[in-house]
Amino acid sequence: MIELKRVRPGRLAAICAEFSPAILDDQACKGLVIRHLHGEAGAAHPACPFCSTLLTGQQTFRWSNGQRVKCRRCRKSLNYTSGTILDGLHISARELVLFAALVDLGCNDQKVAELLGRDRGTIKNWRRKLVDPAAAASTDNERGQAVPLPEKTGTPKKMSP
Repeated sequence: MIELKRVRPGRLAAICAEFSPAILDDQACKGLVIRHLHGEAGAAHPACPFCSTLLTGQQTFRWSNGQRVKCRRCRKSLNYTSGTILDGLHISARELVLFAALVDLGCNDQKVAELLGRDRGTIKNWRRKLVDPAAAASTDNERGQAVPLPEKTGTPKKMSP
């Protein structure tokens, strides 16, 4: 562990300059995002967001690892972001966790873009979709309040053999 008392300010800047989403553990980030998107029950027993059919065996494993699976009932392709606020955002779990931390710390879009290696326009788009619109309209340095994720509705249906 780095003792911050002994590290010169220039060294802290160098450490910060090398920080990226790659430092974060991918599986831990996916697990965190899945639990927040789908709840504990949804993470343990994922279902197709289109027809509510429960995923089984290998599908569940692949889904929880962020891979795309095909629903056996409706034949639609899906992953853990399908049917959620993250659907279509093209943001990895690592990027989302780091994005959330940086926004919560009050970083502006330019700094977030630099740290994530993304375009500032992409960060603005993520902020607009994932953070309260009133906070997103305020200056870049103000903290935004996260928008609560929509609750999943409907009862998952078991697929007959």
